Amino acid sequence: MKQLAVLLLFAAPASAQLLSTVGPQIAPIGGEITIAMSNDTPVDYLVGQACPFSVRTPSGQLVYDIDCPTFAPIPLPPGGVATFGWPQYDNNFQQVPAGLYVVTVEMPDGSLPSHLISIGGTDAGVAILGAPLLGKTRGFRIQAPGVSFLPYLMAASLNSAPGVPTCGGVVPLFPDAVFKISLNPANPFFTQFQGTLGFVGESWDPAVAIPNDPTLSGAQLVFAFAALDFTATCPVAAISSPLTVVLQ
Repeated sequence: MKQLAVLLLFAAPASAQLLSTVGPQIAPIGGEITIAMSNDTPVDYLVGQACPFSVRTPSGQLVYDIDCPTFAPIPLPPGGVATFGWPQYDNNFQQVPAGLYVVTVEMPDGSLPSHLISIGGTDAGVAILGAPLLGKTRGFRIQAPGVSFLPYLMAASLNSAPGVPTCGGVVPLFPDAVFKISLNPANPFFTQFQGTLGFVGESWDPAVAIPNDPTLSGAQLVFAFAALDFTATCPVAAISSPLTVVLQ
């Protein structure tokens, strides 16, 4: 939990409505880090390249900063979300070691928000695609590298502790009222929280519809998922690290 608290301190400020998210906050080795820009302003923006970010160690050592030109700027219209990926490579296209990394996003308005992430120590991870603003629907990218074509079950709660014990480890969610709602396939807020991972062990299908309720501003939600293999003695094949977001 101390590590998670440190990661949250690096979250991008919410003073503007052109915002970035980077995740998973705690990512599995071999997965891809997702950088998302969400535009909730009335202004049309253009992103000039396909890799609008750099990666450094917490001490400032450059890890990744490669230009990725595009034939045309990438549009980011009002209400839109643009996503980009860092495949955990350094500038020599080698897998980076486990540890902490700072991802600085080059936003089209010239701002440079930084996000601290941790790589390693988990089998799976969750990234939210855009800032969790009230009244918005945001998608997720969930990943469990090396676990292909298995069913997944995702859930949400207000806290990650003490967790739900299983034969494959502890799911970092508290079984509260939000948890129970998120597991109901008919609920209107948490959609596609049950599905199947694709060839590379990922899905972009889950989403959350955040109510436009001012009393929810500042509330914390935690998301996690498990990949399931019902042919195995223990059906829990992988458990993700928690994704903690604060509603804005």
